[in-house]
Amino acid sequence: MSPLEIKIALLKNGITQKSIADECQVHPVHVSEIIKGYRVSNRVMKAIAARLGKDPREVFPWYFINGTRRSRSMSNL
Repeated sequence: MSPLEIKIALLKNGITQKSIADECQVHPVHVSEIIKGYRVSNRVMKAIAARLGKDPREVFPWYFINGTRRSRSMSNL
């Protein structure tokens, strides 16, 4: 999903970035940066995906290749 698609899905489901931040005990900016792909946190990515009822690989496909994690910079190769 793109960052915009993630934000829209969260809004449609009545989920705020602040509620995810509170659940994961991080700052809301941290959640925003993860959604935008500027930062990586398995815990927060899993929480976002769980709240959307999706697999993390579906929500953050840029982070996974063949089911394994990779860095964002490698996705541009």
